[in-house]
Amino acid sequence: MHWWRRRGREEYELEEFWFGGLHCILRGIISREMQLSSLPEKVRAPRDGGWRGTT
Repeated sequence: MHWWRRRGREEYELEEFWFGGLHCILRGIISREMQLSSLPEKVRAPRDGGWRGTT
């Protein structure tokens, strides 16, 4: 699983990329959920699945 371990410096860059990216994604999802929780019920269920449409 950790095939990049032997590549030295790239290991840190990859971990930084993953943790930074996951943090940004989680923060976006959390803020979006908080925004959606204050909206009416019919607005909370967009037709296209929820990733685009309500902004």
